[in-house]
Amino acid sequence: MIRLQVINYFYLALAILWEPIQRGILGIDSQGRIIFLITILVFFANIKFDNRFLKSDVLSKPALFWGLWVIYSALNLGFNGFYMEIDFIYFFVLILFSPFVVMTIAAKETTRNPEKIFKLFTIVFTIFTVLSVTILGGVHEVHENRLSGEMGNAGPLNAIYVIFFAGLLLVHKKLKWRTFTPLIVFAVSVIAMAGTRKAFGAAIIIFLTIALSQIKFSAKNIVATLILLVSFYFGVNYALENTSLIERFEIGMEVGNEMNSTSIETLGVLGDRTENYIKGWEIFKENPITGIGLKNYVYKNHGPLVIHSEYIVQLAESGIIGSILFFLFYFWIGKNLIHLWRKNPLQSRAALWVLAGGFGAILFINFTAWTYEFKQYFAAFGVMIGYIKYLKNNDSNT
Repeated sequence: MIRLQVINYFYLALAILWEPIQRGILGIDSQGRIIFLITILVFFANIKFDNRFLKSDVLSKPALFWGLWVIYSALNLGFNGFYMEIDFIYFFVLILFSPFVVMTIAAKETTRNPEKIFKLFTIVFTIFTVLSVTILGGVHEVHENRLSGEMGNAGPLNAIYVIFFAGLLLVHKKLKWRTFTPLIVFAVSVIAMAGTRKAFGAAIIIFLTIALSQIKFSAKNIVATLILLVSFYFGVNYALENTSLIERFEIGMEVGNEMNSTSIETLGVLGDRTENYIKGWEIFKENPITGIGLKNYVYKNHGPLVIHSEYIVQLAESGIIGSILFFLFYFWIGKNLIHLWRKNPLQSRAALWVLAGGFGAILFINFTAWTYEFKQYFAAFGVMIGYIKYLKNNDSNT
């Protein structure tokens, strides 16, 4: 019989790679029936064949907070109305439940063997990024100066996880600099060519924490850190001068300032997402307890596009109830990363720096994108949760 661990690794890889494989290679099952069925089977297989999975992973504090958010969000749609063309059961499993399953299984397997999971996700996200610029590559269908192809922003927003997981392998001494460097150059190049500002900012956050993880009082590490920072400085300058990034930053500021009808000047930096913040706050004031339900910003005619801010999604579409569950989930991760960083010896802090960078990157992306339905973020969350448990189980200082 195939080991459950192998099944879990296969599922994590398939869950991340399903969209580019389905769109670029298979060309079948656009409704997602295959991943729908596999998600349910893998989740219940873990419950049946691993007696600890339900208590240790599904009902652990962070998973419980997000699991309650998933259940609440589904019930809230029943209360506020579900208007999407997709069947509700498919929406629930593919949009809400599958990221939760990815997170809980990634957490479980990280607790068991973190380095294997780092390696798996480094390979998986590298494949995703390669597919996004080859089979699914090309010029953006709207913006001709952006090379983001059919995957749109999904390519660069997954490319940041090449940096994240390669960084975790690096600090665990499972990846050499000669392999790490070209991976980072490739990921940053994809992000820069796509002109995706949020991915670029997130990459900078992760890269800086990788650099900080290398600062120890030895000549070798100090030199290595300086080389990292100088190389990244010139890389950023090159990207800004030779891609559409700087133009998009400038246009975004102009659009944001034009849309900003409030006295809060800093809202202008959010570019064309400024309108989401202004309208979203008004929606929240009118529907403070439950909001209007996920995705209903469009279906209740508040705007032509979904809300591009996870924070405003929580306020406007999930209300106070959903926002509290959202906050408790994020707070648990942030609090435990800080706690472990303070309590652990220096040799354990390198990975915590990188994990903090991954967490900070998602907090940054949340300002101008919604993230609750995308599996790459929950793969990262699962690794953060699993590594926190791993350190607590194996480090006497905690």
